[in-house]
Amino acid sequence: VRSPFGGPEATHAGNHQTYFAYVLALVYRWFPGPETLLALQALLMGAAAIPLFFIARRALGPWAGVLLAYLYLLYPPLHGANLYDFHYLPLGTVFLWAAVSAAETRRHVWMVVALVLAASVREDVNAMMAALGFMMVVEGKHVKAGLLMTVFGGLMFGLLKFVVMPSYTGGHHSFLHQYQDLVPKGGNGYPAVLVTVFTNPFYTLTTLLERDKLYYMLQIMGPFVFFPLRRAVGLLACLVGIFFTLLSTHYLPQ
Repeated sequence: VRSPFGGPEATHAGNHQTYFAYVLALVYRWFPGPETLLALQALLMGAAAIPLFFIARRALGPWAGVLLAYLYLLYPPLHGANLYDFHYLPLGTVFLWAAVSAAETRRHVWMVVALVLAASVREDVNAMMAALGFMMVVEGKHVKAGLLMTVFGGLMFGLLKFVVMPSYTGGHHSFLHQYQDLVPKGGNGYPAVLVTVFTNPFYTLTTLLERDKLYYMLQIMGPFVFFPLRRAVGLLACLVGIFFTLLSTHYLPQ
């Protein structure tokens, strides 16, 4: 698909892999227009409360499940993502939580369907899938399903991000400019960013010490009173988001 973003020779496939667009097209075909996309986005983001309720009900009881699902719907960053244009990334939440819920009830076919849909939403949803699966493995809950999510998500993210997408852009990695200060001299691509993160952690830390990044963390974690970080596994759940957002340098929209 040709895109005005990046010039007449650019393609959307070089910036994002959004195969879920073909699913949305089943509705968009009959109701074309931006309102349809916004309505579908709101519907899918809100629908994530349903599998979240079932997960919470099994772990905490029915009333706690209702409360947790309701708090999710009240979460300010959820509203912000919903009101800020149309983006594919928030659509992945409902399928990730549906996969976890299906794994807990041993509905393996539905789990696979949910994982495939999640993988189709956007390439970075697969990174979140891998992290979610790894959390399940670490906690010793539904280890086989967690391993499947970890391996499948990791492989899909690596394939789409480092093989498929660069093939559309002549070997260049899209959005790398957002992390420019972490690319070492002579380095190229996201692997070079990871080299800086792991070999020069003190320099990486200095890029995190910014006022706007503090505000961002307060907006994300403040409504929870930092409750998700009371256990180390909560930090594991945040690593993917931290990489894609907090590690950006001099890029305020991120």
